[in-house]
Amino acid sequence: MRSNRWWLMGEAGRAPEALAEIAALPVDGDGEADEVDDRELTVAWLLAQDGRVAEADALLRGMPGKRAGTQLAELLIRQGRFAEAIAAIPGVAAQREEEERWRAKWREAAASSSAGEWGSR
Repeated sequence: MRSNRWWLMGEAGRAPEALAEIAALPVDGDGEADEVDDRELTVAWLLAQDGRVAEADALLRGMPGKRAGTQLAELLIRQGRFAEAIAAIPGVAAQREEEERWRAKWREAAASSSAGEWGSR
């Protein structure tokens, strides 16, 4: 998985190089880089590793989801911004709602792919 490579590059002080590799990847029809898991999270982490904390903060604040909130909280904790870090992580009710939305999308995708398989027989 290429994202592991980029995270390791960030740990090794080569965040700018990793960011350049990600930027050079071809994008698909949805505007996402081809075969990159958690692209935005990886980019935000690399930006922070490169000292571009404000850019990482802005990127993470624009992202939905518990993982983005957790990563933002970690970034804020490193800056001593503890109250903001607590606010960045969704509450239990919001996390449950997000999980249920994810499960509903997964069930819908599974049902539509099953219907396609059965309909072609």
